[in-house]
Amino acid sequence: MLGQYMNGLFKISPYIRRMDIQIKKLIIEKMEKLGI
Repeated sequence: MLGQYMNGLFKISPYIRRMDIQIKKLIIEKMEKLGI
């Protein structure tokens, strides 16, 4: 669900898409800390 929301943002804004990799890294790090 979060992934679909984020993909929607990237499609809407090419500028945000450039930060795609950084955002995904942050999400993965937070998920690992939470143990998901």
